Amino acid sequence: MKPTFIWDLDGTLFDSYDAIVDSLCDVYKEKLNIDLDKEELRQEAIRYSVGHFLARMEKETGVLFKELKERYSAISGERKLNIKPMKHSIELLDYLKEQG
Repeated sequence: MKPTFIWDLDGTLFDSYDAIVDSLCDVYKEKLNIDLDKEELRQEAIRYSVGHFLARMEKETGVLFKELKERYSAISGERKLNIKPMKHSIELLDYLKEQG
C-alpha cells in the first residue's frame, strides 16, 4: 500500500498569503475606509482563516459577512494568476509522482 498525501494549498504548495492579505485590505479600504495592519492580518489568516476574519469583522463593523465575502472573492480572484508556488513545492511533487 502506498501512502496518500493531502495538501493544503495556501502556505503549503502556494505562497498565497500576500494575495489574501492584499485582497482583504482592499475590501476594507473600499467598503469601510479602514486601513488594516497587514502583518496582524497575515498572522490571523495563517492561524485561522479568511472566513474567521470576515465573521469577526462583520460583528465589529456591521457589514454583512456575505457582502464582505463576495467582494473579497472578486478581488482575490483577480490576483490568482500572480500566486507563485512555495519554494521546492514543484520539485517535491515531481519526486512524489516519480515514486508512484
